[in-house]
Amino acid sequence: MKYTRAKTFETAKGFERAVERYFCGICRTVVLTEDVPSGLRDEKDKELLTPCPLLNDNGEPVTDTRWFRPPSMTDLCLYLGISEARLAEAEARDESYARVAARARARIESYLQTQLELSKRMSGIAFKLTHLYGWKNQPPPGAGARTLGGGESLPLAEKFKLLAALECEEENE
Repeated sequence: MKYTRAKTFETAKGFERAVERYFCGICRTVVLTEDVPSGLRDEKDKELLTPCPLLNDNGEPVTDTRWFRPPSMTDLCLYLGISEARLAEAEARDESYARVAARARARIESYLQTQLELSKRMSGIAFKLTHLYGWKNQPPPGAGARTLGGGESLPLAEKFKLLAALECEEENE
């Protein structure tokens, strides 16, 4: 990925295009497929399968985002050629810039949340979500009612211990 020199974005639309280029440069979206019988057989009389797009209940193709590298606000600012302080100034000055930056933060938070759900080594991701995205006293995603009882709140460290225990249970099943 090419990082640029410091830039001044004349319009929020230009800023939005640059942010989108950053995300497009570090990921790609793929259509998920499933193998279905083709009706043909090979020389050993084994049925041949053909990959077909996987459809959701609305009849739309299911897609997945594959990340080449983890997104971060620091990396985004380096790509844009601006400091995080300069980004904060632009957000405070213009609502349009603030909306673009908020969407970028939401995409990064979504990536981190997905990684937290999928990862066995979650402490770094949990740190980022807690300290950079304001996650406080929330159960880890997917933990559900097994970590909280009757409306009481557990300390964050306890929640992560319970999540790790749940992962161990899943591995043993």
